[in-house]
Amino acid sequence: MEQPETPIGTVSEEARPSIQERLLETRTVMIFGEINQKMAEKVTQQLLLLSALSDEDIKVVINSQGGHVESGDTIFDMIRFVKPTVKVIGTASRTALLAAQYALLAAPTTGRNHGQRTGSGD
Repeated sequence: MEQPETPIGTVSEEARPSIQERLLETRTVMIFGEINQKMAEKVTQQLLLLSALSDEDIKVVINSQGGHVESGDTIFDMIRFVKPTVKVIGTASRTALLAAQYALLAAPTTGRNHGQRTGSGD
């Protein structure tokens, strides 16, 4: 089967960085939806990767209605564990704001983490 030609000056779909890859390039981790073991694993991997790459700040955006407590604790612990400053942003709901505030408690040193809430709320 013959491969379709890619026009000169364009990038094939396979070669284009995904949105996830682009977010990681900007050192941004997204937590949207239910907090569960799969989400905790994904966030842990991203935080560890970004921490290994550099000590530049990491942004964590949270929009979640909650979920599994131990999975949330895993994310909380990883925010505390990594060396870079973690800036936590809660969006859209009071629950996300509470999650962001909970995550901010992870800051072991004064001024290390920052948080803010955006959106209209519940």
